[in-house]
Amino acid sequence: EFNNILTGILGNANLARMQLEPESRLESHLEQIETSAIRAAELCKQMLAYAGKGKYFVQPQNINNLLRDCKQLLKLSVNKGIIVDFCLKEGLPNISADATQIRQIFLNLVTNASDAIGHRSGVIRLSTGMQRVTSHDASTMIYSPESFSPDFVFLEVEDNGVGLTEPAQEKLFDPFFSTKPGGRGLGLAAVLGIVRAHQGAIQVSSELGAGTKIKILLPAVAQIAETSRVIASDLDAQGDAILVVDDEETVAIVTVRMLESFGLRTQMVNSGEQAVELYRSNPEFSAVILDLTMPRMNGVETYHALKEIDPAIQVLLMSGFTEQESMQQFRNEGISGFLQKPFTTQQLKQLLNEVLDLDLP
Repeated sequence: EFNNILTGILGNANLARMQLEPESRLESHLEQIETSAIRAAELCKQMLAYAGKGKYFVQPQNINNLLRDCKQLLKLSVNKGIIVDFCLKEGLPNISADATQIRQIFLNLVTNASDAIGHRSGVIRLSTGMQRVTSHDASTMIYSPESFSPDFVFLEVEDNGVGLTEPAQEKLFDPFFSTKPGGRGLGLAAVLGIVRAHQGAIQVSSELGAGTKIKILLPAVAQIAETSRVIASDLDAQGDAILVVDDEETVAIVTVRMLESFGLRTQMVNSGEQAVELYRSNPEFSAVILDLTMPRMNGVETYHALKEIDPAIQVLLMSGFTEQESMQQFRNEGISGFLQKPFTTQQLKQLLNEVLDLDLP
């Protein structure tokens, strides 16, 4: 529901900015609306991450390579006077993980360590390695999965900050708990959600005045076959219309306006039943943008009904829920693409270009 509201706010702000005259005094106001909507969307993502329902695209990953990729970003994320040191063990096995989410763990842990050190000089050390975990080890951790294989790849983030009391250590990953004045308490909660979704574990050791170590353990895996999705289409800007299906009229209208701003023809309906009836009488739509959660006939049921009419139909799913959670309901049945609400005009354009093989400028 929050993401539906934010889709209307962000989308209409995008469209309004596109229609402004150069040097308009309204530009900064609309830009602030967009920025605020994006920040609100990020908060929603962090809460979904804590719930273990973040957006995931899992592939074999090398944790050292992921760290190297964002080394400069991590160094720029700490307070002045803090040194970020890397101690990476080579030859580690892969983990099965979403690269974006693992990088989010890196960033959240390093930012947390920087806050613990404050504005004085300090060192944050990031180490990687292998660890065998026993049932006894698991019982001493902040979080561990109910069942697991013993071999884990770990990342440890160590700081020489102020340290934590035992009560603070127990609450460290609780949502909205923060030892920092004004802190939202969602950064480490999101780390817990991501680790939980990856069947990982978390170990914490800390001493007041001596700093903190947070170790993230992720299951080591053998090489896994990579999967990819290639979709092609002959849709062009002057071709057949795109059908937009969403029971939230605000979302449907703003999506239609975005598509029309690209020069595409559109038609909008507000229920799955209407979509099926319209498509049955006019199966010339080149693509359907379909909401997942609708009353009576939901997105899954609508998708199957449309596929019965036209097995080759191109369907782009949109939802306020995450891609992983949404796509699980379709069991890899041929959804052409996914839009995470709220989305911008640029994100919609990029998806259409990539998935439907368009060339929208």
